[in-house]
Amino acid sequence: MAITTQIINDNQYIYEAVIIGSASGDSTTINVSDLQDAIAIDGVEKQRLNISLNYSLDPSCEMLVEFATGTTGSFSGIESGIPMEVSGPVPTTTVDSTVASVTQSSTTGSGSAATFDITSSGGSIVSVTSVSEGNNYADGNTITFTAADLTSLSALGTVTGNLVVNVVTGAKQWKAYGTNNIIIKNTIVGSNGDIRITFSGAAGCCKVSAIKTEGFRLASPYYRKVSGRRA
Repeated sequence: MAITTQIINDNQYIYEAVIIGSASGDSTTINVSDLQDAIAIDGVEKQRLNISLNYSLDPSCEMLVEFATGTTGSFSGIESGIPMEVSGPVPTTTVDSTVASVTQSSTTGSGSAATFDITSSGGSIVSVTSVSEGNNYADGNTITFTAADLTSLSALGTVTGNLVVNVVTGAKQWKAYGTNNIIIKNTIVGSNGDIRITFSGAAGCCKVSAIKTEGFRLASPYYRKVSGRRA
């Protein structure tokens, strides 16, 4: 049996649900577009209000909280604006310039569609910065831009040597153990605000509840509903 989610509709201004992880690897996404008080910023649904997350986990269990990396709600993209670390020798160039929105030649993982700004100065490439998130990337992957592909862009002149960078998705995350309460919100620039919770452990060992500080509630089976809630 997988994730159990029960929506409780007792207040039109509050999104309230029961979420129980009943098997290792179960996950559920808090989708901001489902919230009645979600707001649009630049045409994208976002939710930036704090969430007070209450959790109760058996000793052998843990809970992983991940934040979406971009406007599509992907949890496997590369956050925009991240400086990428060059792996191995730095390629040389014959022109100092910046070429925008370059796509990869290949990757060691299954990621695709991310784009990068590549800058050369003093006859070599000095920076690679992520622009658009793509999907299916993972920390620890590498991305390769071949010398031939970079040279074909003309802006950097003749490039000698392949450019290889280490992938850092920027998907901020943390693991929780035991029983506690913590205030969280997705602060990744450009993210749509979605949050994903994954349970790890034996069946039925993980329960989670959360209260968004304004207008949004997730409740565990053990959460006592109180009167006078502020919408």
